[in-house]
Amino acid sequence: MRFIRRVSLCVLFLCPALAGANTVDLGPEVLVENGGGVIQAVGYSTPSLADWNSDNLPDLIIDLADGRVVVHLNIGTTGTPVFDEGQYLQTGGVGLDVGARATPSFVDWNDDDRRDLVVGGYDGRIHVFINTGADTRGDVDRDQGLSNRNRRRRIPMNTFHGSGDI
Repeated sequence: MRFIRRVSLCVLFLCPALAGANTVDLGPEVLVENGGGVIQAVGYSTPSLADWNSDNLPDLIIDLADGRVVVHLNIGTTGTPVFDEGQYLQTGGVGLDVGARATPSFVDWNDDDRRDLVVGGYDGRIHVFINTGADTRGDVDRDQGLSNRNRRRRIPMNTFHGSGDI
């Protein structure tokens, strides 16, 4: 019973004071836009930022519920990004499509100093698209599908150690 009282005292008096010390104070919502208006993905999507075209600006990468990936290049600055109309990624001249709920990440998969695209899909497979162009163009080729038995779709690329090994 003493333990419960002590925990209650912490919750009532000490913990609220500690919680206020590291709070995040968010400003008003701002919708991400391109030259034509608000960028709006259809259905389930997850945005991320990556320098797709090697211009040292964060580009907007959006994975879509239908398995495709769209890239909006930043034509503004790092501090004031302005995104273009966007293009669906292609591989081998056709639209990149992993079936459903694409979740892209970038990594040098084959240790050739170029960023390759690794995409998880809803079916649990991991798709690897090797960069076959100059790194600045972001061209990708061939899907090397890998199995992901536990169906976790987000691929944590922090497991790579710089050597290309997982």
